[in-house]
Amino acid sequence: MKKILYSALLSVAAMGWMQSASAQCDGQRYYSKIFSDVDSTTSTYTDTAVTTQAITVYEPHGDTASSRRTILLIHGGSFVGGTRKDAFIQYMCYEFAKRGYVTASIDYRLIPIAQGAVLLDSTQAFPYVIKSISDGKAAVRFLKRYASTYRIDTNWLVMGGESAGALIANHIAYVGSVSEATPLLASAFASVGGFDGNSGNPGYSINTKALLNLAGALLYTGFIDASDHEPIYSAQGDADQTVPYNCANVLGGTSNIQMCGAGAMKPVLDNFGITNQLHTFPGDPHVPWESDNAKRDIVESESALFLYQLECPTFTAINEVSNVKVGLYPNPASSQITIAADANMESISVVDMLGRTVSTTTVNGTDGKVDVSSLSTGVYTARINLKAGGSIAKTFSVK
Repeated sequence: MKKILYSALLSVAAMGWMQSASAQCDGQRYYSKIFSDVDSTTSTYTDTAVTTQAITVYEPHGDTASSRRTILLIHGGSFVGGTRKDAFIQYMCYEFAKRGYVTASIDYRLIPIAQGAVLLDSTQAFPYVIKSISDGKAAVRFLKRYASTYRIDTNWLVMGGESAGALIANHIAYVGSVSEATPLLASAFASVGGFDGNSGNPGYSINTKALLNLAGALLYTGFIDASDHEPIYSAQGDADQTVPYNCANVLGGTSNIQMCGAGAMKPVLDNFGITNQLHTFPGDPHVPWESDNAKRDIVESESALFLYQLECPTFTAINEVSNVKVGLYPNPASSQITIAADANMESISVVDMLGRTVSTTTVNGTDGKVDVSSLSTGVYTARINLKAGGSIAKTFSVK
């Protein structure tokens, strides 16, 4: 989203953040799960006769904070299915609410199942997709409109989702006006009353703090340009055929709609200096965390740390664990590293010097082996995630 006053607002806010840095960066609220219970309420977020859609808001039980960071998460389903009650989206909403966030999930307009074939053709599909994007914008505006009701900090609203939901979030953030859209998209915007859409809550900003892009994409990486700034955490399998990891036709090539996933977005984000992190799940298909709880927990914990470090860049969860001994050998390595700990491990992630997660290996027990034969020569960090919580980093080199 284009924020002309972004730099000025940062300058004004800087002193306040410096004064409260010690309290905000103590690894507690917004990082640790300091609440055990979560409350939820459901209402309608659209306020026009065009459509009626529901939103469920999750809040930490017993929380008394007067202004809280907020995350809006949008379900997937290829624009033909899914609801705000999606199991993965609900899991993410609950876990982030336990950290002190206000979270929300929404329903949005879908393509009628009988007309699902329109996804095979962009001319037919885009008007439906833009309706969903219109609803997503209305949901952002709803949360800002009723900020006092939910005790929301309107300057700290994150948007994201899974698959189609992530696509909605990405396009709300990185398509700043109709002038950026292709003629086909511009026509689709016109069909919903213009760029802001026809789902309601006019007069409130759709600007967001950051994005969580979980197996999502952009129709065109050129939507990202020098005027964008939203930090983005992405996770995707590099064998994803539903939403291509790079640029290709969606739905396994059966559709003429081309999209560019997280693999194609990252170099563009890097080029414009936009803070980003990509967790690639090597060899995995679409949404691998749906069938693997260890990968689900990795996505949840990594995205939480990513958001936390936006205000606390020097914070690392590694500092939480100081009494666990870990050995890594051989170092340097050429084909495989072995990691042994005196506590049970859950997974080992290998991160390169640019902060990119290049592999993740699930571990059951106190010993784990990681194949590094495909890595280029250089220095890497092995992040050892412990079953009991927390993580430890070990640096090693590949020769």
